[in-house]
Amino acid sequence: MTVTEQDIMSLCAGNPHTEAVAKELVEQGNFITLNQSEDESLVWGSCIGSGAEAYHCSVDFLDPERPLGRCTCPNRHKPCKHSIGLLYALFAGHPFAVGPIPPAWLKARDKDKAKAEKEAKPVLITKVKALSEAKNCTVQLEGITLGEKMLHNIVLTGIYAVTDAFNTQIQELGYYNISGIQTEFTVLLTLILTGQKNTSDAEPVDLKKSRGKKGFSSLPSPSKNFEPALRQLTYLYALLKKSRTYLEHKQADYAAFPELTHTAEADMLNSALEEQLGYTWKLTELKAKGCMRTGVELVQCAFSVYEDDVRKQYVDEGIWLSLGTRDIYITRNVRPYRLNKPPQDSFFKVLIPSELYIYPGDKNPQVRWERQSWRDLSPKDFTALATAGAADFNEVIKAVKVQIRNPLAAQEPVFALHITRMGIDGEQNLSVFDPQGKRIALKPTGLSRNGSRIRSLSREQVEGKTLVARFKQDMDQDMLYAVPLSLVTDKAIIHLI
Repeated sequence: MTVTEQDIMSLCAGNPHTEAVAKELVEQGNFITLNQSEDESLVWGSCIGSGAEAYHCSVDFLDPERPLGRCTCPNRHKPCKHSIGLLYALFAGHPFAVGPIPPAWLKARDKDKAKAEKEAKPVLITKVKALSEAKNCTVQLEGITLGEKMLHNIVLTGIYAVTDAFNTQIQELGYYNISGIQTEFTVLLTLILTGQKNTSDAEPVDLKKSRGKKGFSSLPSPSKNFEPALRQLTYLYALLKKSRTYLEHKQADYAAFPELTHTAEADMLNSALEEQLGYTWKLTELKAKGCMRTGVELVQCAFSVYEDDVRKQYVDEGIWLSLGTRDIYITRNVRPYRLNKPPQDSFFKVLIPSELYIYPGDKNPQVRWERQSWRDLSPKDFTALATAGAADFNEVIKAVKVQIRNPLAAQEPVFALHITRMGIDGEQNLSVFDPQGKRIALKPTGLSRNGSRIRSLSREQVEGKTLVARFKQDMDQDMLYAVPLSLVTDKAIIHLI
């Protein structure tokens, strides 16, 4: 059997940490047995790990297009480092003993085959399933009612009156299958308590020194400490309201079985409501809903890692531009603090997913893939990317405003802009212009590295090229602006974050 390094990287989804650790396992001699079937459809072995006993791992090539890794280690993400290590041992030319496939691996193969066949079958709605789904909607609507009462009490009594005791009510939401809403209430409580603490810790104000000609205009506003909480309050209000309407439609659909009216289908596919309620999509479900595409080529235009203190997690975020459709997609890898997992990394080639799964959402939907190949960027790719931006800024701004008016949609959409001209006004504010002279301000406030990098580029590098930028809204100045993420020229992708 011949295995290339690209085959191995494709199987482990380009995760550099898994690749590095798998190589170390081979180099350090952790594999105590290496085996291969006579028909070369399976490799398996035993590897010394952190457990008391060696882990038994394998990689199945019964379907060469869909290699499958298995292992007895506790890692839920497959293939794990032990399975990838098997392939690196094969790639490095280590001797593999040829023999019959053990019964345990044959049983695992049959089990996975049966599971794949079951998932491939279309999900048929029966009378029993329809009644079960309608009952679940009833339970969820009861949870929505409880959430509405909780939100009403917060508004009625004021956010200063909220205490840790509110967490008891939040835990009650766990009985109603709306884990997403429960999480958002937990976030709200955290933001409120943080705002209370910041307000109480603030230094006392000297009223005599603060008084000006127009009164106490220089007094700090305590409401500043609660701005995140108030935004979360608005989001929760909209989420509860929209969820009620959606669940009522969904309940009516199942109650009318077998004459389903599908009034909730459009809401499901055009928004992230199911995920916001707490549902986790299966890839087979996305495929059945038509949310899967093939033949897509993606180029990563930006990559960043940020910390979500409220939810206690790190997020690896990639911004991807489709070469064909020029759509912008987002990938997010969430790493809870407690797991202490290493981050992902930037990707500088053309990535070709075998199947691109697109989650329901708005302008920049989240995507995922299981297997992929890649190739180097060609001059033709750079030419296509450099002209992939929108040339009508009026249409871009209109689309941004439509999205941010929806409190449930992503409030910081990403667009690709085709820049005709870049200029600086008298106050040294940087802006980009379209062919009609429409201006979009670039305001990298708090991101000095962004500001210095974009300002250091020459006009030849910028004008006539594509700028990938994230739109934001400055509420204090009532200003819509764009934060530069990357500049795509006819020769390079210049990351600006």
